[in-house]
Amino acid sequence: MNDEVSFTAGITFSDDRVATVDVTAIDGTGIAYTTETGSEQVPWADVKAVMLATTDHMLESAGSLFSMAETLQETGEAGADQAQEMRQFGLRLLAQAAPRLCPLGPGCGLRPRQSESPDAR
Repeated sequence: MNDEVSFTAGITFSDDRVATVDVTAIDGTGIAYTTETGSEQVPWADVKAVMLATTDHMLESAGSLFSMAETLQETGEAGADQAQEMRQFGLRLLAQAAPRLCPLGPGCGLRPRQSESPDAR
């Protein structure tokens, strides 16, 4: 398999940890992936949920979150108090997509900070 990653996955592990990874292979045994710390494989038994996405999908989703937050805030509808949370979620999504799109790769200024806890994502 070549080193070119074709999609990203958000994995929720059975122990409720969450990670955004670059998928390198999927087969009957599980998902192989890379992160900033190296290559790993998780067996299906340890996966609670997984969502596959291209970086384009990640950007589109973040943009939609910003648009929905603005609409909620402008209309004053119920849930408008959640607009800021939606923006924060969209920003975290962009931070995870940025190193996959930016020509600086891991040196991209928008990448997630190492000190961030998994619950903050």
